[in-house]
Amino acid sequence: MVVRLRVCIVSPFPPRKGGVAVQAGLLARYLERSGVKVLRVDTNLQCLRARGLGPLRLALQPWVVLVRMLRQMPRCDVVHFHAASFWGYMPTFIGVPLARLFRKRSVVSYHGGMGPRFLDRCGWFARMPLKLCTVATVCSEKLYQEFWARGLEVELHHNLFESERFTFRERANIEPKICWTRSLEEIYDPLTALRAFGLVKKRYKDAVITMAGSGPTHGMLAEYISRNDLSGATLAGQLSPDEVARLMAESSICLNTSHCDGLPTALLEAAATGLPIVTTKVGGIASLFRDGESAVFVDPGDADAMADAICKLVENPDKARAIGAEARKAVEQYTWSRNRGEFARFYGAAEGTF
Repeated sequence: MVVRLRVCIVSPFPPRKGGVAVQAGLLARYLERSGVKVLRVDTNLQCLRARGLGPLRLALQPWVVLVRMLRQMPRCDVVHFHAASFWGYMPTFIGVPLARLFRKRSVVSYHGGMGPRFLDRCGWFARMPLKLCTVATVCSEKLYQEFWARGLEVELHHNLFESERFTFRERANIEPKICWTRSLEEIYDPLTALRAFGLVKKRYKDAVITMAGSGPTHGMLAEYISRNDLSGATLAGQLSPDEVARLMAESSICLNTSHCDGLPTALLEAAATGLPIVTTKVGGIASLFRDGESAVFVDPGDADAMADAICKLVENPDKARAIGAEARKAVEQYTWSRNRGEFARFYGAAEGTF
């Protein structure tokens, strides 16, 4: 009788927004397709959000997550924590010592661009789980260097994207059709994307930008579009993965304006489709692409530079297509087929287990 590997993933899961939930959801699906038994501990806690408990929700959340972990940990072989900074780290802080108590192998995968600040501010709270777990991983060269500089032994692992859904398409024409696919939060600076689009619009009257995502700045952005008469700017809301793939296939250029980042899934997806990308050089993005070869780097908040880069891509379609092709090559290492062996090693499983 073949005994299936059992992995408990502790993380927020979709439909929760954000890269941590996306990565946990992708990993769970790929593991299940490979014959692994996946047990989910969802830390998103919609049950508490729906009751409108306000500040009380924050006090109850650790206890609800603890109960969920106590139910699942005895049934698994490995516990895999997907961790974010500050409050998003709480399940990992609680869960890693619990995994040791149950004598379970534990993996902590840290996501996000605020790692250095988080480690420096939170001290023991941040470090203890990373010291106690079996394997600790980070998703970018930047984070890898920052963690090791602080005496934390971590391994570098790759984020995943759905290569089956986000496929390469060579664009016959490079038009001023821009997509932006991040959450509408201040750290991703969607307002600068609209400011840059306004400058592009002055040169190309047929320019359009579709911003896929939801978040707290939606109202402010809608007001900005109306006040500045930005025809062609669309706030599309939260899209399904299939809808995002269609949007990218129909676009000519991807714009990313983040101030802080890890290794964003949104850019892996855009690169996979062959979109030339104009992006800020923050977090793990700097190690993902090469400026002028597989992306065009700009400074955060510099709408003029972003608009200029977009216009140059439209004016030089051969260069734009070459950048898109190199971007696709840059992300080929982020597929499940390339990384399944690494996950097997993290889990202490024999090569070829899944």
